[in-house]
Amino acid sequence: MIGKVIHDLLDQLVSDKVYPIVAPQGAALPFITYQVIDKSDPWDTKGADSDADLARVQINIFTTTYSAANTLAASVRAILDFYTGTNNSVVVDRIRFASEYDLGEGLENYYRISQDYMIRIKN
Repeated sequence: MIGKVIHDLLDQLVSDKVYPIVAPQGAALPFITYQVIDKSDPWDTKGADSDADLARVQINIFTTTYSAANTLAASVRAILDFYTGTNNSVVVDRIRFASEYDLGEGLENYYRISQDYMIRIKN
């Protein structure tokens, strides 16, 4: 459910190369992966179930240069941060940017920036 929303919002940036968790072996750069880090049903202030789920989603941006990674990261944030709307029958109450960090695995072929977002989806 959340994955379809992320895919639909970001696929325009990387020619439909948005993948859950890991990209296929040999995927051409640039591409984006996403994964749900955690998802909960927070309680309201009176102790009852809320009307929405709250999820932390990690977006990973892979490109051939550090400059391209930063440019794509800025584009991802421009699309996701403060997004509200209905996408594929999923009602997104709001998406908020939480954090961003550079990651390196010691590989010379790509650069990676990871972003975390908090996503509130109505039940």
